[in-house]
Amino acid sequence: MKFQGKGGKTPKFSIERSRHLLNNRIVLIFIFALTLMNIVQLATQEDYFSVSILVLVGFLTSFFSKNMIVIMCIGMAVSNILKYGTNIANPWKEGFVDKKDDEDKEKKDDKEDEKEEEDEEKESFKNKKKTKKEEDEKTEKEKAGTSIKLYLKKDAKEFLEETRVQFIVRKYSDHISYPVKFIQIDKKESEEKTLNEASALWTRPSKDIKEEQYQEFFSHIGAGFGKPLLTMHNKTEGTISYTNLICIPSTRPFDLFNPDRKSSLKLYINRVFITDKCDALVPSYLRFIKGLVDTQDIDLNVSREMLQNNPAVAKISKSLVGKILRELKKVSEKNVDGYKDFWKEYGAVLKEGLYEDLERKELLLDLCRFVTNETDDFISLSEYLEKMPESQKDIYYIASETSAQAKASPHLEGFKSKNIPVLIMTDAIDQFWLPMIGSFKDKKFVSITQGQINLDDLDEKNKDDKNEDKDKQEKQDKEFIDLIAQMKVVLGEQVKDIRLSSKLTDSPVCLVADDGDMDIAMEQLMAQRDTNYKGCLLYTSDAADE
Repeated sequence: MKFQGKGGKTPKFSIERSRHLLNNRIVLIFIFALTLMNIVQLATQEDYFSVSILVLVGFLTSFFSKNMIVIMCIGMAVSNILKYGTNIANPWKEGFVDKKDDEDKEKKDDKEDEKEEEDEEKESFKNKKKTKKEEDEKTEKEKAGTSIKLYLKKDAKEFLEETRVQFIVRKYSDHISYPVKFIQIDKKESEEKTLNEASALWTRPSKDIKEEQYQEFFSHIGAGFGKPLLTMHNKTEGTISYTNLICIPSTRPFDLFNPDRKSSLKLYINRVFITDKCDALVPSYLRFIKGLVDTQDIDLNVSREMLQNNPAVAKISKSLVGKILRELKKVSEKNVDGYKDFWKEYGAVLKEGLYEDLERKELLLDLCRFVTNETDDFISLSEYLEKMPESQKDIYYIASETSAQAKASPHLEGFKSKNIPVLIMTDAIDQFWLPMIGSFKDKKFVSITQGQINLDDLDEKNKDDKNEDKDKQEKQDKEFIDLIAQMKVVLGEQVKDIRLSSKLTDSPVCLVADDGDMDIAMEQLMAQRDTNYKGCLLYTSDAADE
C-alpha cells in the first residue's frame, strides 16, 4: 500500500523527524499540565481575575502565533506571574477586584462613624442636661440634703391623696426629729403643711413631763382615756440600751381574754415605728401593758419575722419584764388600794404567768391576791401564812366558779368551825397553775374538795384528847358500817367509795375527789368542754348529824 502526499508526491518519513515530533508533544503536554495546575489553584483561591487574564492572554497569543508550544509557554509564564508575582498582580487586583469591596467598606465605615458620632452627641446632650439639672437643684436648695423621687404605678394613685399620706406619716414617722411637710405642686395656692409632730415625748426627761402630757400621749396611742393605774418611763443603758414609756390602763379592754389577743406594745427603732405585733417583747400574761419601747441596738431594716428570734429583743424583754414585775411589787406595798384595783382588772391574766413563766414564779406569787372564806378583802399569800394556826402545815383552798358559790359549799363547814382560813379560787387558770407550783415557802397547796383531810389534828384544844377521839371514831365506824354498805349497793358505780368525814357539821354528805384524781372544779371544767366526760367521785357522810 502506497501513501501519496500533496501534489501526488509520496511523503518522506525519517526516524529523526519522528523523534522531533515526539519530543515536541512531550514538552507541550508538560507545559499544558503546569498551566492547568496554575489555573486550578487560582480558581480554588477564588482568584477569578487572574484566571480571566490568563485566558485572555492565551486567546490573543493564538492570533499572532500558530505554534502551540509558543502559546502554551506564554500562558504558563503569565500564570506563574499571576500566581507568584504579587508585586505585579496586587496592584491590578486592588485596582479592579477590591474596588467595589473598598467602596462598600468605606460606606459601612462611614455609617458606623456617623452612628458613633450620633450616640456621642446624645450622650453629651444627656450629660449636659443632667449637669444643668443638678446645678439647678443645687441653686434651688437653701440647705444641704437629699432629694428622693418616687414614681407610682397607675393603680397606686391613692398614695397621692393628702389624707392617705398623712395617715402613713403619722403612723410610722410621727416622732422622728425632722418635720415631714406636704405640698401639692399642681395647685398654685397650695400651702405647705407639716404632717408629723417631729418630737418624741419619751426622749425628754420624766421630770420635765407633766401628768396631763402622759395621759394625752397614752390616749393618742390607744391606751384608753383617764389616768392610768401605773406609768413607767425609764431609760436603760448598758449592753442593750432602750427607753420604755408604758402604762397599765385603768380599765381592761373588752377582748383581754380573747385567745388571739397578743401584746400590743409598740416597737420603735431610732424613733421610727416598726411594729405593734412583736410578741417577743413581753409575755402574753402582760398583754394588758400599753406603750412603747425605743432602741438603737436593732437594725432599722430588720423584718418582723426576724424580730421574734432577735437576741437584742430577748435581752430587752428580760430586762423589761423584770422592771414591770418589780414596779408592781413596789405598788402593792406602797399603794395597797391602788393595787387592789389593778388586781380586780388584771389579776386573772397575771396568774397565767404562774403557769407559763416558772422562772419568775416566786415574784409572781408575791404579787397574787386572794379572798378567803373569812373576808372579801384581798390578801397576799404571805398574809395568809401569818393567819395560819401553828398546827396548820398546808395552805387550803377551794375552787369554784364564784366566791358566793364557794362560801356556800359544805366543804367549808369544818374549817369555819375551827377558824381555819381557806383561799377561794374562782379563775379557770387556777386549776392549771396550782398543781404545777405545788407550794409556797414550803407550804403545800391542798384542795379541800380532794382527798381526805383530818381536821381533828388541827384542833389545838383537843391535842391531849387524841386517844378519846380515836376510840370515838372506831365506835362511829361500827355504827355506820351497815348504812355505808347499803349506800354502796344503791349508788353502785356512780361513786368510787363512801366513807365517814370530820369536815361536815351541818350537811349530811358532800362529794370529794380521791387522792391522785382530778379535782372537782377541774372535772366541772372538763365537763363544760366535753358533755360525755364522767368523773370519779367519793361520797362522804358525816356521822354526827345522822
